[in-house]
Amino acid sequence: MRKYFIVDGFQRKGPFTIEELISHKITQDTIIWTFELGNETPAGQVGDLIYLFSKREEEPEISEKEEITEEKIETSVSPDEIEKIKETYEQKKREEKKTEASKKSDLDKDKKLDKYKKKDKESNVFLSQVYDADDRMKKEEENRRLEQERQKKETEERRRLDQDRIAKEKQRQEQERLRKEQERRANEKQKSNVQNLTSIKQEQSFIKQPVPKPKNWILQAILVTLFCCMPLGIVAIIFASQVDQKYNQGDYLGATKASKNAKSFITFTGIAGILMWVIYFVAYMNS
Repeated sequence: MRKYFIVDGFQRKGPFTIEELISHKITQDTIIWTFELGNETPAGQVGDLIYLFSKREEEPEISEKEEITEEKIETSVSPDEIEKIKETYEQKKREEKKTEASKKSDLDKDKKLDKYKKKDKESNVFLSQVYDADDRMKKEEENRRLEQERQKKETEERRRLDQDRIAKEKQRQEQERLRKEQERRANEKQKSNVQNLTSIKQEQSFIKQPVPKPKNWILQAILVTLFCCMPLGIVAIIFASQVDQKYNQGDYLGATKASKNAKSFITFTGIAGILMWVIYFVAYMNS
């Protein structure tokens, strides 16, 4: 049900229903405000309140007619005329009621029409809002799809760039490895060439200046074997015999080593022989 506010200066009293407005005895000039109107309007210009003031205007006319009728009735002479006046009055009264009913019906129709228009307007507004929301959703969905496609393209582009960078880095590392391998082989080849040249020079120097033959110690080995210690002396004889053999084969280092070993065993054999003779002499003297 629609609610009305009575504007009193700068204040709004209410809300009131139509029955409550009637109890407040509002006039056509009373300022009324509703949510639907939006503006402050005199009550005589509000569609729902017009019939209130039309009734009030008609009531005095009826009373005046009643007074006139009564006066006519009082001043009439003929009863037939009185009956005619009464019939005329009743007929006018019925016509007025019909007119009032038709006005009320028109007001009701206007109210219903306004109500339907308002509902239609509200439905149109609602539909426009729905369509606008649908359009916004579609636009947002389209924007999201475009954004996803853009992000996907950017991701694929970054992945491709990363793959290219990784491939280039691997290629560079492989080239660096091959370069280092080539350098290593070249260095090894150069070193081997240097070593070969050095060995060739050494051989040439050996050929030009032959290494002197080391002492074979064969005579000393035989003497310590006979007079000192036979087992160690035999080993000394073996190393002494290898000196000449390795020297003739060109193994100068082996000949030198055999000479040193023969000398060492001759020394050990001599010492062992001296110790044995000393022990024998001491045992002989004690006996």
